[in-house]
Amino acid sequence: MLLVSCTKKKKLELTLFYRCECERCADPTEFGSYMSATRCSRCSPDLEHLVSEDPLNSEANYTCEKCSNSQRASQIRTGNMTIANELKELNRAKLENLMGFLTQYEPILGPTNAHVVEIKYAVVMLLANRKPYVLENLTQEQLELKASLAEQ
Repeated sequence: MLLVSCTKKKKLELTLFYRCECERCADPTEFGSYMSATRCSRCSPDLEHLVSEDPLNSEANYTCEKCSNSQRASQIRTGNMTIANELKELNRAKLENLMGFLTQYEPILGPTNAHVVEIKYAVVMLLANRKPYVLENLTQEQLELKASLAEQ
C-alpha cells in the first residue's frame, strides 16, 4: 500500500520510534512525485498542487505553489483518513469500483497522489490477471486502459 507522507511518517514514529528527515521527506514535492499533494481547487483546471509548507512538521499548512490558496494540515489529514478508509472498503476485484474511485478522486487529488496511484496500480494488476478479466476476455478498450495506466 502506498502512503501519503504524513501517514507514512506517523506510522514510522508510532511503530519504530523513528522520525525520518531524509531529503525526500523534507521536500514538499517529494522529489517532484507529488505523492502527498492535492490539486489546488482555485487553480483548476490547471494542475497546480497544494504542498506542505514544512513537510517535517505534521502541523504545517498546505499551500498552493501558484496562488495563495491554503489548507490546514488537519483538513488534509482528515481528507486522507477518509479516503484511506474508503479504500479499505473498496472491492478491488471489480473494475467498475476502481474506475469509479479514479473518476471521483483523480480530479481532486491529481494524477500522482498516492491514493490515485494505488488504484491505478490495482487496475493494472487486475486486468489480464484475475477472473473475469483474463487476457482473452479483455476488450481493446480495457487493454488500452491497462497500457495507459502502466505507462503513468
